[in-house]
Formats: sequence, structure tokens, C-alpha cells
Amino acid sequence: TWDQLLEHRAVLRDSKTGPRTVWLADEAQRVLDLLHRDAPDAFVFAPQWERQTVTKHVRATWRRVITNAGLAPLRLHDLRHSFASVGASLGID
Repeated sequence: TWDQLLEHRAVLRDSKTGPRTVWLADEAQRVLDLLHRDAPDAFVFAPQWERQTVTKHVRATWRRVITNAGLAPLRLHDLRHSFASVGASLGID
């Protein structure tokens, strides 16, 4: 939610491993700066749709991305692990 974002960091009250701070790269901060800020407790990226509708929208968008990039079959979860591996190799928490 917006109230968890401070300059160059997200202060997460509840993550998989409990509360934590996630430092944001300059590029991520620039994307966030371009977004319209709603109420402090509003989600940053998820529209105010039902969760099932959001999931369908994300999956459909991901299918278009991988098809257009010639990456099929590639799961969004695979990208998450690749991102984490690269970050870990660079010493990012």
C-alpha cells in the first residue's frame, strides 16, 4: 500500500518472513513517482477489482509479454527466481 512506501524503500509490515524493508532501485522509484497516489491504504499496483479478476488480468498480460518477446514457455514465477538469483549474486538482500 502507498503508506508502506518511503523514499527509495518499502517498509513492509507483513511479508513471507515477517516485517522487513525492501530497498528500491532508482528505476523502481522513478516508476512509482509516475503513478497516481490514492489513499494511503490503497494498493500501489492492484486495481480495486476482485482478486480473481486481477489474477486473470496478470496472467493474460504475462502471456502477451512472453509471446511478443518469443520467450514462451516462461512462468512469471521463473522470472522471480531469476531476479532473486541475480540480486543475490550482486550482494543484494
